[in-house]
Parts: sequence; structure tokens; C-alpha cells
Amino acid sequence: MFELSLLERERLQNSIAAALSVPFIAGVEGYVFEALFHFVKGLPLPNPHAAKRSKTLFDCVDASARIGWSLKSVQKNPATTSFELVIQRADIIKKRVQLELPDLSLESTPEHLGLGILRHWNQKITADMERQGVRSARVAVLLKSNNHRLYAFLEQELRLYTAEELLWSWTDEKHTDFRHVIPPMGKSCFGGIQIKNNFLKTLICPH
Repeated sequence: MFELSLLERERLQNSIAAALSVPFIAGVEGYVFEALFHFVKGLPLPNPHAAKRSKTLFDCVDASARIGWSLKSVQKNPATTSFELVIQRADIIKKRVQLELPDLSLESTPEHLGLGILRHWNQKITADMERQGVRSARVAVLLKSNNHRLYAFLEQELRLYTAEELLWSWTDEKHTDFRHVIPPMGKSCFGGIQIKNNFLKTLICPH
């Protein structure tokens, strides 16, 4: 877990207020949050018209410190103790050969499907860290109330996991959702949600 400095906290508060004072900005999300976060960290904001947008994981990179952040904003009560958000989408069935799981299918066990999610997650983080010159991979999340008056900020590490750390199981009888726990804590950081023929990987922040 990481914390903002006093200066960064003040910048975040002031920049949110400034953004919401603009009539055509409905909320702090997407590129607006990206712009604010670059300002908070004192980093230059890439020109969205000149710099081609890519599907890389890190929306903001401090090249000198080699820190990369995946930025997310979530409409959620800032006082919440846990929440869920999609941090990376993957059709692991289509990618089964790339993941070296050629027999992976919708009928696979949750352990086998979870291994596919885990391999995709680790490959994605490792590849984009190298591509974007990042040594410290992080996720930064802005929680915002429905009336846009209350905010909370969370920053934590995007870490790699091993298969031995996780226990996977179905959470419903129809096998449309599965989760894992990290024994002995019983906490969860990943899940898979079946939508049609896709499995979406989610990050759950239990803090």
C-alpha cells in the first residue's frame, strides 16, 4: 500500500474541484482522471492527439523512477471496505495456446481456468513492464460517491502470483462465476466472470 504525500493530496483535492467546476466535465473518470493524476505526480501528460493510444497496462509512467500506474475510477462509497473492478480483460479460451493450456475450455475445472487467468495476468504485467520501462507496477484507484462530493484514493502494488498461492472454486451452481482465495487469509484478488464465451479477469481490492 502506498500513500500520497501532503503536496500530492492537496493537488488531488484542488484538481478534482477544478475539474468539476467545468460545466462540460460530468465526472472524474477516464482521461480526466489520467490528466489529474499526471498533475498530482508532477509528470508531463502525453498529448492524446499526437501520442497513439495503446492497450498497454500502465496509463501513467514515471520514467525516472520507473513506476507505472494503471488508473481506475470507481463509483463507490469511499467509506467501503472492499470493492471490485475490472483491471484487465482476457478471453483465455482464445488464448489457450499462447498460455500453453491447449485443452482449456468452458468445461474445464475452476483450477484449470484459474491457471489460465493467472498466466495471462503474469504475462501481461511482465510484458508491459518491459515495454513501458517499469520496475514498480501499481494500480491507482479513485473512489467517488454518487453525488461526486466524497472521494477516496487507493494505490497498491500489482504483483505476480504463483499457482501454489491460490485456491479456485465455483461460486454458483450454474458455473458462471468463480473465485479464488489466498490461504490462510481467505482473501481474494482475482475472479473470473463468464460472459457468453469470454472470461473476464477482475481485481478485487479487499481493503
